[in-house]
Amino acid sequence: MGAGFLVQPNGMRMLRALGLAAGVENAGAVVRRWQFCSEHGDVLSEIDLETLWGDAGPCLGIERRKLQRALLPGVANVRCRLGTSVISLEQDDRCVSVGFCDGSTGDYDLVVGADGIRSTVRTLTLTTAVPSDLGAMNWRSIAPIRPAGLSALQIHLGEGSVFGLVPMGAGRTYAFAYVIEQRFHDPLEGRLVRLRNRFATFGGRVQEYLASLERDDQVICSAMEWMECEKWHLGRVVLVGDAAHASSPMMGQGGCMAMEDACALGNLCKSHRPVIVI
Repeated sequence: MGAGFLVQPNGMRMLRALGLAAGVENAGAVVRRWQFCSEHGDVLSEIDLETLWGDAGPCLGIERRKLQRALLPGVANVRCRLGTSVISLEQDDRCVSVGFCDGSTGDYDLVVGADGIRSTVRTLTLTTAVPSDLGAMNWRSIAPIRPAGLSALQIHLGEGSVFGLVPMGAGRTYAFAYVIEQRFHDPLEGRLVRLRNRFATFGGRVQEYLASLERDDQVICSAMEWMECEKWHLGRVVLVGDAAHASSPMMGQGGCMAMEDACALGNLCKSHRPVIVI
């Protein structure tokens, strides 16, 4: 499910253009300030996000499942096939022939690879290169509480480590934590206790958040990765979002730039003019 998501104003601007912003705003919480704090919680610097972004739109903290739910009305009339993955791509001047895991095939004018940092479409068409390690481990979770006094996005800075707190709707909070450390496997059993121990020296709001978690399976752990891809298209196949330009997960821009990609491509397709990419 991916825990939480920060829809920044460049993403909200796209959702407004599509008529989908209201559902997202109702399910999330507006974040008006971004604070960098010491390990103990003292505010070191603060950014007024409304001044920074102007009329682009609000910045919203939201659970990923609630974001998906709010976006579903936008594809209500689109045929979707779930549980079906692409296993082959062949193209010529006329079309792209696609093979799927269920044995079916189809010919298409355009194939859009919106399948993330480990994109199958990218591997089949542009490069077999795999994402690079950033040399950091990442833990994400959602707590059913809002730590006392938390009204801004806060990033608490430790020695080679970071703990971020993001207000979300319904009084809930999304947290992301990372430690500069080479990739390793963090087993599910005992994961919450280990996370608490890793950040035991951090201040009150972080401790209040961690204390509210109850189960190991509330914590998602993964290595942080990066993907460099110089070319985003080949013939009738084009990449969008993290498949093309995966950003640091701490920037909160992977999904927002994917929204911008999708809207730009949609506008081109609606123009009824030939789309020629060179």
